[in-house]
Amino acid sequence: MEPFQKWDSLFDYVKANWKHLSEKERNAHFQSLEEGRERLLSKWAEMDEKLALLEKDIGDFFHQMKKFRYESKGTSFFDLGMFEEAVQQFKQESKQSSNEIIFLYLGFSQLYAEHWIGAKETFLLLLHSHEESIVHFAYVGLGCLAVQEEQCEEAIAHFEQALTLTNNVDVVYNLGMCHYLQSRPTMALAFFEDVIKAMPDDGETYYYMGRCYLANHDIEQAFNAWLTALQVVETREILFTLAYDFEWIGMHNAAIHCYERLLSLGYDDIAVWHGLAWNVGLMDEREKAKDLFTTLLEQSDDVNVLTSYLWLLRTWGEKEELQRVANRTNHTLSNYPLCQASLLN
Repeated sequence: MEPFQKWDSLFDYVKANWKHLSEKERNAHFQSLEEGRERLLSKWAEMDEKLALLEKDIGDFFHQMKKFRYESKGTSFFDLGMFEEAVQQFKQESKQSSNEIIFLYLGFSQLYAEHWIGAKETFLLLLHSHEESIVHFAYVGLGCLAVQEEQCEEAIAHFEQALTLTNNVDVVYNLGMCHYLQSRPTMALAFFEDVIKAMPDDGETYYYMGRCYLANHDIEQAFNAWLTALQVVETREILFTLAYDFEWIGMHNAAIHCYERLLSLGYDDIAVWHGLAWNVGLMDEREKAKDLFTTLLEQSDDVNVLTSYLWLLRTWGEKEELQRVANRTNHTLSNYPLCQASLLN
């Protein structure tokens, strides 16, 4: 059984049998759920980093392949992100032409469509090309494939080979990410610094530099790198991640700036306002936090928003307000007995 399924099964069991469990059993199960959540969050963070690397490679590949000036029905599918259709189309095109660009597109289409075996076979075939640019991209493809297979050492070897053929800043970034994923922050930093020399406004690289500094227990440098990232990055995912990291190390004011920047960029939704309200509350700006949470709860019955607000009220010792909000939102809390029991008892 997958970890997510195990957690869901335990949650469903406790939810259905809450009234029949002893206090000791309740506490034990609740602790198991909390520990499972932390493990899943840790795994999610790792998955998120790998996915970010793959997404960046897809974008970089789109850009770099334009210079080959090959256009077909297959490239149209590829540009639209329709990789399954692209795989089938490039297979047809490869039967009509020996142009190695078709096979390169085929290999990356197979990679993005998660046809791992086919992608590896295609990239290995292209290593015999007489064109250095083709071999370069074949090594890049093999490196990306190795990352997805969680073989970072193998990925590093492929990216290093690619770098011997073409001095490509995207490959330098990939090498930094691989060393970072292998818990070698100092080595990763060296590559990320080279990326910044070539692309001084790359907010994503500044973000991962901050993570490396943090791993080296250099909080000040991490904070400076993240502040730079905050000023230049415009992607929702990185700004949310920055906010979580600032919150994790207790820099709630910086986390608030992340959410305010998200709002300024047009990301006006419950998740952003929730993060803003939560960090305002953690800074003990009670009246402002209450106003924000009250507005949110008028707009949504999101249990995560409600749980955050009840937790803050309980922490502040505001029992009357806690009970008032709980009574008003009982229709939501009744579906989540674990939250109800932990926050109101």
